[in-house]
Amino acid sequence: FFFGLAVMDNLYATLCATPMMCWVHTALCGAVVYYVMQGLLSWGRRVWKLRHIPRAPGGLPLFGQALTLATVTPWDIMTTWWQENHTIVRFNIFNKQMVVIADPAHLKSIWQSNIKCYSKDKEFAYGPFLPLLGTGLVTSEGELWKKQRLMVSSVFRIEILDEIVGMAKRAVNRLCSKLDKHRESGEPIDIEVEFRQLTLQVIGEALLSLSAEECDAVFPELYLPIMEEANLRVLRPWRSYIPSSENKAFHRRVKELDAYVIGLLRNRRALRSTELAEHGKVAPSRRIDILDRILEVLGDTWGAEEERQLCYEFKTFVLAGHETSAAMLTWSLYELTQNSDILAKVKGEAEAIDLRQDMAPESLAKLDDAVRRNGALEYTTCVLKESLRKYSVVPVVTRTCIEDTELAGYSIPKGTTIVALIQATHSLEKHWPDPTVFRPERFEAPIEDPFQFVPFIAGPRNCLGQHLALLEARVVLAQLANSYKFTPVHENAGAKHPWVVPIGPANGMVMRVE
Repeated sequence: FFFGLAVMDNLYATLCATPMMCWVHTALCGAVVYYVMQGLLSWGRRVWKLRHIPRAPGGLPLFGQALTLATVTPWDIMTTWWQENHTIVRFNIFNKQMVVIADPAHLKSIWQSNIKCYSKDKEFAYGPFLPLLGTGLVTSEGELWKKQRLMVSSVFRIEILDEIVGMAKRAVNRLCSKLDKHRESGEPIDIEVEFRQLTLQVIGEALLSLSAEECDAVFPELYLPIMEEANLRVLRPWRSYIPSSENKAFHRRVKELDAYVIGLLRNRRALRSTELAEHGKVAPSRRIDILDRILEVLGDTWGAEEERQLCYEFKTFVLAGHETSAAMLTWSLYELTQNSDILAKVKGEAEAIDLRQDMAPESLAKLDDAVRRNGALEYTTCVLKESLRKYSVVPVVTRTCIEDTELAGYSIPKGTTIVALIQATHSLEKHWPDPTVFRPERFEAPIEDPFQFVPFIAGPRNCLGQHLALLEARVVLAQLANSYKFTPVHENAGAKHPWVVPIGPANGMVMRVE
């Protein structure tokens, strides 16, 4: 202690050796004191304005509910807190004040009617994923978001959906070839891993015309480990600052993934230039993918800034385009193994359109028409939606309050984090009687309130790829249900992972195939 005082005394004497250094020292100290006081005043103001909101039980001085959330599944304990109050509840993690909501009317407030008062929570929820997302569509704000949304929404219109059924059919056929081998050998297979691979193949082909082989070679090696580490960092943020081998590998993979995507962008720009020069038009003998459509809007001439932004956009598309779809398929297939009557209806829909692996080319055209225009596989779609409801694969979404406002009749000060607890929304008895029961018939009629079912969010910032995801998944699920009998190997196969988002099974989904 006395040695430390001596060091500080010597340091102070050194800094104040001249009038100029003394002035600099005083200015620095003043700035530190100013920012500390500003932070304390802002924190005190938030605590005071939020004092009327019911507080979550437990908690420790300074830590708040941080230790509680670190030892249990966060969204499960938040659901318990919210259900005890039925309107709104607050808690804190250190100095961060957080408010939990789940009522559809309150979700509508933050996502639509009062959206100007909220921004994406890039510090807490999205922070670990920023190396992937950057300033892409998911995390951007203001004019940049409007520009990106306008550009991307034009791409995700009906034209791209024209090709998704065919892509999904090719992908599920590849999976069927693998499943046939497991059926012959009797060796179980982790279907969760296979669905993740399948959805990456579909989004890779849709985005960049990547082959299934290239998707399988690149994404499991680079992209998936980045996602795994980012998920760990959400609830263990200190991992970002520890000079560990995992941290080094994370940053190495991010750089390699960026270099890979930028290489694809540059190659496509060169290809388009060659096509224009030789044929007078782009893609004279190849399919036009999402990248081509974006470049038609953006133009083929861009600098380093636009290139970096395009890299963020395509990494965002990959993240948004496969994670939720893979989890949705995993839980849907699991539920079919547990509910024979539901399985029979899905198989009946598949048989009605002759959905099988060895379909003739002319039958594929009829399949696309049946699925997208004639209402085929409607019950299968209900199964997928019910899986999204029951398992709430994205259980929470957070927003930051950027100006003082009101929510649920309470004052919400600037700087408060709002936790939209989708898991609780999807379990509301008033909208979903017997919420723990898997009942696809809930979706056979239009739902009463668009904010009571929000797996893809709602309002202006809803997921642009939701129709693509459901279109892809219904073809995959129906063909698998009609072709094989699946049996989970583990008795607790339905247990959810305690912290990974999107929520998948705790121990994979290993199944026997017959």
